[in-house]
Amino acid sequence: MPFLEGGGDKFVRDLAHLYLFGGHPCANARSVPHTITLLEVPLWADPRREAELRCHYARQPRDPPLHSVKWYRDNNEIFRYTPQELESRAFNNSEVTISNSSCSLSACVVLVRPERGGARYTCEVSSEGPRFAVDKRSANMTLAVLPEYDPLITGLPTLVQVGETALVNCTSDYSLPAAEIDWFVDSEPQEDPLITGVTHVSGADGDGLRASWRTLHVFPEDYATPRGYLSLRCRATLPTRPPHVRSMAVRLNHFGRCGGGGHFCEVSQGDVCLDIIASARETSAFVTQMKFGAV
Repeated sequence: MPFLEGGGDKFVRDLAHLYLFGGHPCANARSVPHTITLLEVPLWADPRREAELRCHYARQPRDPPLHSVKWYRDNNEIFRYTPQELESRAFNNSEVTISNSSCSLSACVVLVRPERGGARYTCEVSSEGPRFAVDKRSANMTLAVLPEYDPLITGLPTLVQVGETALVNCTSDYSLPAAEIDWFVDSEPQEDPLITGVTHVSGADGDGLRASWRTLHVFPEDYATPRGYLSLRCRATLPTRPPHVRSMAVRLNHFGRCGGGGHFCEVSQGDVCLDIIASARETSAFVTQMKFGAV
């Protein structure tokens, strides 16, 4: 036969290699994987409730049949659905428990109860041989209970007089994990431990949630502002992946220096400045003159 002459031996070798390692030459030449069309993994998982993982996939005409669907938590297989078998298999471990499942030739849904931390969940869909082609997609899910409310600032005085300090507190709602709290004065972070101290965390409640709080000592004369108030902001951050942030902002009204010669002023909600001019006389008697006028 002419095609065996010269390069015929190579053709036979290539054909044998294709049969052994690439499938029978008469088999479906496409041999592509089922395509994952939808992956739904919650961004946050409440340990008190089950989380639903959903994976949809499609088979195109002439594609090989579905071989299996597998779910992974990071690198560990936690669930497997094989259409040829009567029952699915769950691989429970100390980090996650499979409580229920519902799988078919087009979708696989599992209910999990994570025990701790965050993880990457992967759906892997493979087609029948000879190639057993695979398609897979992943998404992160973090074990967390988000606070229901914004942080609360308490202890705010109506007005801070010259030379006085204010002690305010910020409390973050119960959550998992507990929130880290940061203070800002006029948008500047307050990092001095003598001013802000540390974030305190409460004991766990019946669901394992914890509240946190942090105080702020404010000495208005340390901040250069002509407005008559300081803007205080408390930021509560859950160290999740990605971080979850909530905050609250208030104004701290205070008397501040608005000029030399012992002048002090307060800027209230309007644009009115109250000047208190104090002068001493040789008799040690003080005369205070109060006047109102535009700033």
